[in-house]
Amino acid sequence: MKYKFIIPGKPFGKERPRKSRGLLSLYTPRKTKMYEAIVRDIATKEAKMLDKPLKINITAVFDVPKSYSKKRKKACLEGLEYPTKKPDKDNIEKVVLDGLNPYSKLIKLLIKEKW
Repeated sequence: MKYKFIIPGKPFGKERPRKSRGLLSLYTPRKTKMYEAIVRDIATKEAKMLDKPLKINITAVFDVPKSYSKKRKKACLEGLEYPTKKPDKDNIEKVVLDGLNPYSKLIKLLIKEKW
């Protein structure tokens, strides 16, 4: 069985954990949590909960920068040149895969706040 869903907007990579000022604990930045919640929401509308291993293909689509020359734009559109700036492949995969994990109480609270 195949499931396909599209996450609107620009590709987003998982941000590094942050350290709170006075405490010794780490936390996930709010922007990352919200993106994971969006991924989770879209995915759960398309697919049911699975209890078996699965294969995932992630395709991230980027705009060609306006500052590129015509020759370079053509190379990008033909697939000869790929993006080399942030976010990188690993961080895009991390945020999508973490977003596919089950809900946590904190994510439910953030959604209620409509951050």
